[in-house]
Amino acid sequence: MSEETPPSRDSIHVSDEWNHTEAPFPRDDTLAEAFRRQAARSPDNLAVMSAGRQLTYEQLDAYSDRIASAILRKSRESTGDEIEAGKPVGVCLERGAEAIAAILGILKAGAAYVPLDPDYPAERIGFIAKNTSLSLVVTRRSLLSALSEALFNNWPVRML
Repeated sequence: MSEETPPSRDSIHVSDEWNHTEAPFPRDDTLAEAFRRQAARSPDNLAVMSAGRQLTYEQLDAYSDRIASAILRKSRESTGDEIEAGKPVGVCLERGAEAIAAILGILKAGAAYVPLDPDYPAERIGFIAKNTSLSLVVTRRSLLSALSEALFNNWPVRML
C-alpha cells in the first residue's frame, strides 16, 4: 500500500481560491432573462459550437426568439391563447446548437422543455409524451418519421 503525500498549503490555497466562484444571482431571474442580458453584453462572442456549427450570442438569441415566436403562434392557433406558464414542450433533436436554441426558445416562451432523444425507441418517446402531457414538440422534418409512430398514433401532438 502506498502512502499519498498530502497536498501542500499553497496548492490548497490555489484550489480554494479558484473554486470560490460564488456570485449573487437575482432570485426572480429566469435562465432566458439571464441569457438575454449576456447576449446584450457580448453579442459577437461565441455562445455555442457543435459539429462545426458556431453561433454567437446574438445569433443564438435571434434563433431562439424565432422558436419562441413559433411556439407562441402554435399555442394561439390551437387554444386561442398564449401557452400556459410551465407547460411542457418536447425537444426531439440531436445534441448540438439547434437543440440549445430550441431549449432557450421554449424557456423564452414561458414553457418547460422535455428532452426526447431521437434515438429512443418509439415506445419510450410515446411514454414520455403521454406522461408529461405534451401537446407540442420542437423537431425537424428529418426526424418526423421516427416521431410519427410514437406520437401521432396515440394522440394529437403538433410539430413545430
